[in-house]
Amino acid sequence: MATLAGTPQVRALLVHDDGAGTALFAGGFFGSAGGVTAHGLAKWQGSSWSAVGSARSASVFTMAAFDDGAGPALHVAGTFYGNTGVGKWDGSGWTVNGLIIPDQGPYCMAAHDDGSGPALYVGGSSIASGDSYLSKWGFSADLDPPTLACPESVVVLDALGSPSGETVSFSVSASDCRDPAPSVVCTPPSGSFFPRGTTLVTCTATDAAGNPSTCQFPVSVVVRTRRR
Repeated sequence: MATLAGTPQVRALLVHDDGAGTALFAGGFFGSAGGVTAHGLAKWQGSSWSAVGSARSASVFTMAAFDDGAGPALHVAGTFYGNTGVGKWDGSGWTVNGLIIPDQGPYCMAAHDDGSGPALYVGGSSIASGDSYLSKWGFSADLDPPTLACPESVVVLDALGSPSGETVSFSVSASDCRDPAPSVVCTPPSGSFFPRGTTLVTCTATDAAGNPSTCQFPVSVVVRTRRR
């Protein structure tokens, strides 16, 4: 592994995939890494060091991977362009979020869901927001229900001469902007025995925040007519 040049001070290490493959990110106080100009932040991909975009951070204190709703990104706390703040690297460019950062530090940062939604926490010796130790940047409350994809109807033929009714399978899926796997419960469930006639199926999807959405569709078991 290459040796970081300049002031030998690395304060933070993080393994992260910024879209170009998993790499080790090193942050601290230095001007180059392995002969490559890198202002306080560099990326090691197994054979060489590279700068991370056009970051001009004189000093990096801490880093964390966090998805603020726009996709997973590397969040870096330190001094950028002469101002202390939190910069976000999404793999193609830098932006600055609205997190209120410590007046001194920041010294640590982590992504965490305290029950109110995922958030990025930054700790330091004093916080401009009034909290003496910690600042938080994250989602607002999740009030959006999942989106359900249900069939309009299901029709199954019941063979002549067989016992009345059929076992019926169907597919229902759900997607949600924050929960990758909302639960789906259907009554009656897929694979149940349905009698001849029409039965209304009710499906409910619920996300991690407890938001529900419901859909209904008919399952019809009809007698197969005999050709003359």
